[in-house]
Amino acid sequence: MHKDDLRVNCRIESALLQQWLPEAVLDSQIGAITGVCLDSRVLQPGDLFFAIKAARDGHDFVQGALDKGAAAVVVDHDMHLPRQIIVAHTLQSLHELAKQYRQAWSGIVVGVSGSNGKTTTKEMLHTLLGEEAFSTPGTWNNHLGIPLSLLMLRPAHHIAVIEMGINQFGDLESYCQYAMPDIGVLTVIGDSHLMHLKNREGVLKAKSELFACLPQDGIAVINIDDPYLSTLQEKLTVDIVTVSAQTQADVFVELVSDQTIKVQYGQQQIETAFHLGGQHNRNNLACALGVAMACGKTINEIQDRIAMIKPLDMRMQEYKTDEDIRIIVDCYNANPTSTMAGLTMVSTLPGRKVVLLGDMLELGEQSSKMHMDLARKLFDLGIDQVFLLGQFAKDYYQGALLGGLQESQIHLLDDRKSAYEKIHTQLQSGDILYVKGSRGMRLEEIIAPWI
Repeated sequence: MHKDDLRVNCRIESALLQQWLPEAVLDSQIGAITGVCLDSRVLQPGDLFFAIKAARDGHDFVQGALDKGAAAVVVDHDMHLPRQIIVAHTLQSLHELAKQYRQAWSGIVVGVSGSNGKTTTKEMLHTLLGEEAFSTPGTWNNHLGIPLSLLMLRPAHHIAVIEMGINQFGDLESYCQYAMPDIGVLTVIGDSHLMHLKNREGVLKAKSELFACLPQDGIAVINIDDPYLSTLQEKLTVDIVTVSAQTQADVFVELVSDQTIKVQYGQQQIETAFHLGGQHNRNNLACALGVAMACGKTINEIQDRIAMIKPLDMRMQEYKTDEDIRIIVDCYNANPTSTMAGLTMVSTLPGRKVVLLGDMLELGEQSSKMHMDLARKLFDLGIDQVFLLGQFAKDYYQGALLGGLQESQIHLLDDRKSAYEKIHTQLQSGDILYVKGSRGMRLEEIIAPWI
């Protein structure tokens, strides 16, 4: 399965399907289901096709799905076709199917959310927990990816790590209704999805839905370095595991040297290699270790796996060019919190510091101000040259000037095509180039010739 293909292998007998979707009207011709598919282009014979209404109405592709050998099609009205399953709402039926499948599975579900570090923490957990753990493929963290992920659970999996992204209030509560997490972890509260959530207080309220949905015997993993999350310690009624990269906690990850950390894990302490830089990644690791503790893992079971953790694509990924330029690619996504975390990490490195910044998207009416405020800090962070691309480049520019950078240090880029040459002419042997921007900016295209 490719991570972007909205289909999974999943065997469901038709009798069980009727039991799990009792209000559905099933055609008597339906046999065993061997997969679940939301995109007719990747459908395989034997799949159950859900006609989801999204940018395109899935009902327009039902006949094509049947022609390709779909075992059955889930529709919201009688289309007078063979092998149809008629339901009131196709998306809700997908969620109900995932819920029933998850209830029939006996393992532990971990819900992972936060403004930054969700995917990194999820992948760290996958490394720490090994083959007994399942984790959501890629960034399948929404109302389509999460139910498909749940349908991938198998008896050999004892733990499921489910990443949960949000856009608005109620999203996490909705996911929890069918994912039913036993353990929840929130990585950090930052300036993300402010178009709907308005401010960090709104982000905290929306993210806290994860903890509110935990069962009475559930466990909340709290990053106490975050001033917003730390306020939840006195409010939650479930058990809590505290984690930190700054102070004593149930799990405390402390920097010893460039790629060595000390881990306090309950009453035990170890020292080990860790290859991801920055306090934000130590926080991510602390969150992952906190979940491992909540799952009952001892430090001896996971100690050797900490050194196996590697950076993800476009998340603090490092390259060295033939000209001895160190490129740090961190442009999978961006908001003020994650951008500041990356810049702070870069500021500690030796060498001349050059930064390529693209727009931070989905910040709502505060977008201009947030770009300007962040850029005001570039001078104090010791940034030597900054290249700016996007709609908010001029806000970055103004902020950088106000913060103390000179005009000669700030460069506005016209487009991605010409950006490479403009940046290349300014780089010197021994420089660091840090690349940060939202996914929609596609900054990796600019630096492609180097990597």
